Amino acid sequence: MIRDHLIHLRCPNCSGALKLIHGRTRNGVISSGDFICRSCGYRGSVKARIPVLVPAGFDPVWNPPFQRIFGERWAELGQTGGWEPLVEKILSMPLETITSGRSEFRFKRAVFCGSDYYFHRFIAPSETDLDDRTENVDKLLAHAVEHAPRRILDIGSGTGRHLVRLAQWRPRGTLTACLDIDLEKIKILEGRCRRAGILQRVLPVGADARQMPFPPAHFDAVISINGLAHIEGIDRVIQQLAAVLKPGASLWLIEPVAGTDLHAGESVGQLILHMLRNHLELHHGAEDLITRLRKHGFTILNTRRYPALKPKLIFIQARV
Repeated sequence: MIRDHLIHLRCPNCSGALKLIHGRTRNGVISSGDFICRSCGYRGSVKARIPVLVPAGFDPVWNPPFQRIFGERWAELGQTGGWEPLVEKILSMPLETITSGRSEFRFKRAVFCGSDYYFHRFIAPSETDLDDRTENVDKLLAHAVEHAPRRILDIGSGTGRHLVRLAQWRPRGTLTACLDIDLEKIKILEGRCRRAGILQRVLPVGADARQMPFPPAHFDAVISINGLAHIEGIDRVIQQLAAVLKPGASLWLIEPVAGTDLHAGESVGQLILHMLRNHLELHHGAEDLITRLRKHGFTILNTRRYPALKPKLIFIQARV
């Protein structure tokens, strides 16, 4: 991370100021180090130029919620009639037990990504050069450029397939902060931005959207492309969005019309997964998300559906 970007980070627990200790800096770039909160004692780190500010006890890796619960072949369970006993087991588990689960291989892979040596061993160069040029994404990026916000936050950035274009279109002196819970994906994003020569304008952060490590009222706009549909505890995420946005700031989203893509063909499977979405606090699609945004003080300015795409998507523009 760029040393000058430290002013944009805060403790995810209490929003207190962070102090960098044991930092290794070269040419204004921090390659490794540790953060400590001056107020509550929280500790974070910098791994291979990526600030990692996840809540205490969480790992910097993300597994899709339904895959984490049911396994890699979860989509086949609806066809074999295996939903009911699994759901009874899951609904009897505390939510903390579900959200703290992890895949050992993916976790180790994410930790290895903390060093460039292991990152290049695991991630093929071709994986970092994928692009995402679709009408709906271009519309959202055009809004972000047209309104000329100085600071933009991208939620659920993933590997940053759209982010490089956004940062390149925006003038020097602007900042695009990128938040994702998965260190492996955010490291791919950082590599793409570094090769494009735009790291001075981009701040990749490994963090949880339910506890964002940014100052209050700090951003002029927030964007997210298919990011909120996969985050558990959606109400907490919306509360955080309202907190980090300046009064009157914009929110631009592209989300599935029908919520998380379930791949369950039969009605029983759909009903059971609807129950699980409730249990995991995932949103149920566009109408549910719009209702939740209004509940937390957002004003919906514009919506546009893209019925020809699979899954069907909706563009949502709101203001806090």
